[in-house]
Amino acid sequence: MLKSIFLFLLINVSVYVYSSHVVGGEMTYRYISKASNEDITYRVKLSLYIDCLNGNADAITTDRTAYLNVFDAKTGALIKSLCKKITSQSPVRVSENQYSCIKNKPTVCVDMYVYEADFVLPKRSSGYIISFERCCRNNVISNIFDPGNTGATYWTEIAPESVVGKNSSPEFNFRPPVFLCLNAPFTFNHSAKDQDGDSLVYDFFTPYIGANSTKSRPEYDNTNNGTPVFPKSSNRTIRWINPFSVTNQMGGNPILEQDVNTGRLTVTPNKTGQYIIGIIVKEYRKGVLIGETKRDYQFNVANCVFEVVSVFNSPKINCTNNKVVFTNQSSGATNFRWDFGEPNITKDTSISISPNYTYTTPGNYMIRLIARSTICIDTFEYFITVKENFKVNLGKDTIFCNPTTFTLNAGNTGKQFLWNTNEITQTIEVNQTGKYWVKVSDSPCEATDTIGITIDNSIFKAGNDTTLCKDVFTPFLYSTSTGYKKYLWNTGSISNTSTIPTPGKYWVTITNSNNCNRTDTIVARLSKPPQINLRDTMVCENFPAMFDATVPNYTYIWNTGETTKQITPKLPGLYVVNITNGYCSSSDSAYLKTLIPGLSLPNDTFFCGPFKYRVEINKPFKTYQWNNDSTGRTFTTENAGLIIATVTTPEGCIDTDSLTIVNYPAFTADIRGDTTACTATVLQLTANDSMNNYQWNTGENSQIISVIESGQYFVMVTNRNGCKDTGFIKIVKNPNALPNIIYMPNVFSPNSDELNDQFPDNQFPDVRAYYFLQIFNRWGEKVFETHSPSLNWDGMYKGKLCQNDNYMYHLVYLGCDNQQRTRTGMFNLLR
Repeated sequence: MLKSIFLFLLINVSVYVYSSHVVGGEMTYRYISKASNEDITYRVKLSLYIDCLNGNADAITTDRTAYLNVFDAKTGALIKSLCKKITSQSPVRVSENQYSCIKNKPTVCVDMYVYEADFVLPKRSSGYIISFERCCRNNVISNIFDPGNTGATYWTEIAPESVVGKNSSPEFNFRPPVFLCLNAPFTFNHSAKDQDGDSLVYDFFTPYIGANSTKSRPEYDNTNNGTPVFPKSSNRTIRWINPFSVTNQMGGNPILEQDVNTGRLTVTPNKTGQYIIGIIVKEYRKGVLIGETKRDYQFNVANCVFEVVSVFNSPKINCTNNKVVFTNQSSGATNFRWDFGEPNITKDTSISISPNYTYTTPGNYMIRLIARSTICIDTFEYFITVKENFKVNLGKDTIFCNPTTFTLNAGNTGKQFLWNTNEITQTIEVNQTGKYWVKVSDSPCEATDTIGITIDNSIFKAGNDTTLCKDVFTPFLYSTSTGYKKYLWNTGSISNTSTIPTPGKYWVTITNSNNCNRTDTIVARLSKPPQINLRDTMVCENFPAMFDATVPNYTYIWNTGETTKQITPKLPGLYVVNITNGYCSSSDSAYLKTLIPGLSLPNDTFFCGPFKYRVEINKPFKTYQWNNDSTGRTFTTENAGLIIATVTTPEGCIDTDSLTIVNYPAFTADIRGDTTACTATVLQLTANDSMNNYQWNTGENSQIISVIESGQYFVMVTNRNGCKDTGFIKIVKNPNALPNIIYMPNVFSPNSDELNDQFPDNQFPDVRAYYFLQIFNRWGEKVFETHSPSLNWDGMYKGKLCQNDNYMYHLVYLGCDNQQRTRTGMFNLLR
């Protein structure tokens, strides 16, 4: 607590806009009587709190009367015949102060206006809502948007007697305080009474808006002041400013809290300002909500100066047998007396500044600190909860020798649970070996325990059955796995080894490190090994051979992947077979050799035009046979087609091969193009169409090439069949084949009479030589240009015909003699 706090109350504002003077209010009703026609009389009471220091005087004067509006509770329809205009009783000055030892009080003025009248309400199945609207609230309120333009609605709902029976609403016992002090603990008894003896539950709510800055007093009989609005309509509540909300209405450290059972309010404000607070008391009868009373009030937080302030801090919730530490935050005091609130105990006190205390019994305790100076005494009370400090016992570590599902129970029903398996139930099922722990919580109390579960799922294997692949059984020593605590064989051996004297079945039982017993059996057999006799074999290529494993009723696996007793391989190589009867096995192998004649004729070929072709077989054979009945080693033909040869080796193996001869027609290569031209002319030479390949003596490989020099040119072309031919052409250049001087006229008339319509229209014939013409108007603006002598100016520029005037041309070109010439001159455009 600050030892020096300067006094200044934020509600000290000079003038509020829009009659901002409403501080708060509530509305209640009492059941008075019931008439024979079932009309019920209720006495309705509106308590309206007004800022009598800063509120607008004219607005306060108008509040001598209030318009109470009556609505159908279900449809929201205004029932004008039941509405009333009520005159207030004399205002009551609210002077409640919750603080001791305060040096001087903030300058605050709050008056309570009370309006009370009897309403005779006819029987209605939907019930009634009675409301009062007024604008506006103080415009410096800190926790809502636009407070100066925000009004308030105070209302109550009267349920039908047929639904709730005879009923009066709860009424608050005390008027709220006019101010709170910054950083000073505040406690207020916000309890209510109910004359029907119903159960009451307290909570916060979001206050309602009503009226507005232009229609500040809605009246049922005068719409000029605004039309009353059904309070349950949408968007009829204030808008909180972040971080404030219905659960954090004014901040504080600790924040504003309310006991749901007693209505007791506690807060230590940590920021000056004005805050709208909504408190609601709900009325239950036999567990059913039948009514509620709402108080909407403005808490004013100011800096205050105290002689003595008693305040301390401690955890709100604690555990039995744990030390509760109390941190004294009082100021101005010279001595202290603590009472830790244990009933029937006189030693639960202390005079230490910041003591600690250990509670052994769970419960709710009120801690009282009396801070005293020579001038004043201040008392602060604070409630804490002490919960039972419980224990958890999961039991001893456990070993199971067989697969099982085991239930772990943390006990402590009603607490919160968290297992290392992330389960949150009181019990869990486990079927795996591991360490399991649980944390049981009843915040802030916690208890943990751990248990080791071993589920021995191990399987003991004595070893593989043994088959002796011999003609006679010989006793042998059998060894099983080592590392076990005990062994017991049916032979009487107690070690991991035992002598096997005869064929038969033998078992051994072991005891492992977890003292779990496991038993397994082995079988000893006698089986004579099989005999196989494979022989190497030679066959002609593409002729099958056969290998036979000879032993019947066995399982066979060849290196080819086959599993039959006999196989017929076609490829040469090593062939291996393994056979087994499940106990004994044997293997054998043999080579398969293939005799390959090796006949090979030349590759397929083709000819372009007439041909004569001789074919010779690659090596000597015993016999030869061609498909034209020839029997020699060679074969000569002048005809296209398929040639087939068949040969026989001395061993009798036959081989066949063939080749195909294709005969394409011959063709003649051709070059098209001018053979005589100007020296400056670039000529194009074109070879045959649709060839697959072109090869010019210039090194180019396209169908068309451009040439400048005189000389001999040739091209080799290849058609799609692969046939080739060469074409030739001779080029001669003449520098005087065409005129070298271009005629340029000095006038033209683009008037569409087909005479002199274009410029220069000189029909310069060599379109394959360099040519560049530009035309300018008298201002030097270019109106036309071209690189082709076949294109002329038609007198148009930018889509319009140019005016009659002088124009200049500039021409650069190559003459037939390959000399560059430039011409510049003037001409006239006449239309």
